[in-house]
Amino acid sequence: MHHLRLFLYKAGMIWPEEFDILQHVHRDAKVLFALKKTVTITTETQQLTTASKKAVDETLASIFSDALHPTVLQILTEQHRALDFLTALQLYNPLAAKLGERTFFRLFGVLVEARLAWKTNPRMPFDVNQHCLLAKSIDGFLQQAPSWTNAELDIYEAVGGYDSEDDDGGENEPDESMSGEQAVEAARMAMERMEVDNEEKEEGGEGQDHPVEKDDEGYAEAVDEITRGMDYMDIDE
Repeated sequence: MHHLRLFLYKAGMIWPEEFDILQHVHRDAKVLFALKKTVTITTETQQLTTASKKAVDETLASIFSDALHPTVLQILTEQHRALDFLTALQLYNPLAAKLGERTFFRLFGVLVEARLAWKTNPRMPFDVNQHCLLAKSIDGFLQQAPSWTNAELDIYEAVGGYDSEDDDGGENEPDESMSGEQAVEAARMAMERMEVDNEEKEEGGEGQDHPVEKDDEGYAEAVDEITRGMDYMDIDE
């Protein structure tokens, strides 16, 4: 059985010194398991195939390309809510949707850190055109969200995250017995919650949520896009 680190390209990235890049063997294993369910990779043979490493690179890069979808990105760039942004992204990206919240948040942060580490201390190859797709995809995200930092993730991690059991037996992993219709409905409701007005009502409705109307511009598109992502998830298995 191979480890996650062995599937990662080094061009344009400087990975943590720890062998387990998420600093926890269970988290690395969960990411690798989710990758196996998302794309075709070989983990049982003695030698890694070029196709497997390329598939992992493309799948991890998709996290950051999906992060640029306007419905997702505006939560970060306009509302400045980093954790809500990651929650929306987790619903939208097929790989992220297969991970527990805490594992995905940590993965996102570590991937960004690895790219920024290279920028701080560049090493061969220096030509960005020779860097892995993941590195280029992270650059694209950071260009659209230049104020991004891992500060909220560090606080989140320090207090133990919301899913306290996420790294202990996977009890808070997404419910893969959920039907396609249930998954889409859950995504729809989550998007409504994240698009509510943050200001309290001036009279009579203090603390109430204000979900967007279903005929609001962009609402149908957002649900359609999430539905498309759900189609690639093996949620009926």
